[in-house]
Amino acid sequence: MFHEVGVVKVRKDNIMRYTEEERESIKKRIVELLESNQCMKFGEISEILIEEGLAYTPHVVAHTLQNGCKEHEKFKGEELFENPSWGVWKLSNSQNCIFCDIKDYILENDLAYAIFDKFPVNKGHMLFIPKRHVKDFFDITKEEREAIFSLIDEGKKLLDEKYSPDGYNVGVNCGQVSGQTVMHVHVHLIPRYFGDTNCPKGGVRGVIPDKMKY
Repeated sequence: MFHEVGVVKVRKDNIMRYTEEERESIKKRIVELLESNQCMKFGEISEILIEEGLAYTPHVVAHTLQNGCKEHEKFKGEELFENPSWGVWKLSNSQNCIFCDIKDYILENDLAYAIFDKFPVNKGHMLFIPKRHVKDFFDITKEEREAIFSLIDEGKKLLDEKYSPDGYNVGVNCGQVSGQTVMHVHVHLIPRYFGDTNCPKGGVRGVIPDKMKY
């Protein structure tokens, strides 16, 4: 395949024919794909990048993956990518999502799990998380959504018995602008107790403090 530069056509099947900016765009897009899907086959990654016009041949994608693979014998890369099995790629351990690594669950089903928040807003604050790495709540499947809310019901029973809260807030942050800091979906179940705030009126409207009172 060729890339047009004025009237001259330059063959773009070699990574060295790409500008530094183009190489960075390829690497950034691969990282985005692996963040969203956790593991992907090489062919799937190549097909997407070629279709989007970022890479022109699978060779270019392969070079980018290998150059960032800490286990690759020919390259000293940035330890971005790992090749855990034939034809499959993922982000390296240094790039791993904290929620993908957790194994010590409080509650669990086939598609989701629950833990206590390490930085609780209130006593008993729980998180409900799909096992599959997904960034946004609106990208989870119907089955994952049902699995999460099934665990929320179980979590409420657990918290009712253990802490007897007076109420709850249930919420999820979608995107950085909403306050999401870990880009793996997690739903908060926050027990509320009389006196834990001077004026609870407005509840979740408090995500924008000036809008809490109405």
